[in-house]
Amino acid sequence: MNGFEFKSGCEVFYGQNHSTQRLYRNANKGFFEQNVKALREAGYSEYYNEEMNGNIFCGYEKAGHAVTVQYMPFANEVRMIEEPYTEIPYYPLPKEAVCKPKMTQIGFDFRANFTGLDYHNSFNVKSKHACGMSFVFTLTDGSYIVIDGGANCTDVCASTDHLFNYLKENNQRKDGKIVIAAWFITHFHWDHMRNFERLSILYGKEIEIKNFICNHYEFWAFMHYKKDEHKDGIDVINFIFEKHYDKKPNIHTVRCGQKMQIGCVEIQTLFTHDQNSTVTEDGRVIDSRSLDGNIGSSVYMFTIKQDGAKDVKIAFPGDLYSEAVDTAIAYCQDKLVCDMVQVPHHGYSNAGNRAFAAAMGGASHILFTHHYYHWIDNPKIVGSGGAYDWFHDVCPDMKIYPQCDPDETQVDWHFTFEGGEIKAEKERVESKHTLL
Repeated sequence: MNGFEFKSGCEVFYGQNHSTQRLYRNANKGFFEQNVKALREAGYSEYYNEEMNGNIFCGYEKAGHAVTVQYMPFANEVRMIEEPYTEIPYYPLPKEAVCKPKMTQIGFDFRANFTGLDYHNSFNVKSKHACGMSFVFTLTDGSYIVIDGGANCTDVCASTDHLFNYLKENNQRKDGKIVIAAWFITHFHWDHMRNFERLSILYGKEIEIKNFICNHYEFWAFMHYKKDEHKDGIDVINFIFEKHYDKKPNIHTVRCGQKMQIGCVEIQTLFTHDQNSTVTEDGRVIDSRSLDGNIGSSVYMFTIKQDGAKDVKIAFPGDLYSEAVDTAIAYCQDKLVCDMVQVPHHGYSNAGNRAFAAAMGGASHILFTHHYYHWIDNPKIVGSGGAYDWFHDVCPDMKIYPQCDPDETQVDWHFTFEGGEIKAEKERVESKHTLL
């Protein structure tokens, strides 16, 4: 294989982008360094190298073939992932440009009290007090960064149209094109992914997406596609772009530790589903491909960098919960400190733990991707001693931004970051319920 041979004595997993992951247990730093040396001697070039919490993550490329090498001393493990090479997005802001990004948390209308549930075959996945997760950054050049995109299962059509109208009405580009510089996905669940699919079907020809970034093997959000035709979620993503867009983007399978730069926003991946094959202290193997896909959520840290001002850090852990939270802390605890955090798994009682909230360093702005009632009026509805208590214990003065008001009217929250300060503005949105 391009002059490099993998050593035997490992566990083998298969993942997104037709990747093969080899996990060596009871491995030390010497074993890690031997493999890195062998890759270099075989003519591989290093394209990233990051250290987090004492763990080392690096990537090597040769002739379109990539090998990621990860050393985790806390678990005495070395992980090696081979796959087709894809570009890590790096588009820094021109020196003469002024950094003035805006971020919006897209709300959802919870007044549509539908009944029934069809996860697999309908755009209108319906249940009372359902939720989605969707964030949009507007960059200095007028392009966007989208995180997940969401889909409120009470009314997927209305939430998709609202997302498209937001992109269209806030478009600041001189050429009038809707350009999404990067679309990040935390995991392939319908309440995070379905708006991407429907937006593509209805409006793909009006949008240009330059980079699509994800790492999740699970097929769940795409169950209505035939599995014999699409081997994993990334195959479905490729199919959607080929069918509905004029131009296919760079589709990047992100790996732990990788940093990206888009305008004045730096994004680092702190955790992916790859990390969930780690053995826990009590000897169990957590593997997100055989369990609930939420624990395989990618965790992204967005850092807004402005000259002469302190950095603003925003964490997006998707639906990470349960044992995976402890694993994430072991991987990236020194990188988790932030000013603002999207509460994991919509604030349910298994959403993180007190140690995870503490690792955030007392983040005082909480992006709450669920119904107002679940935390503000009755925090115990999500479980005694749950996520509300954990974050409140760490930061009693925390500011919470839910997706709707007490009367269930949709709320969009707009955030600006001038001078390193976070300023929030609430917008009530009167949406219409539409069905396919």
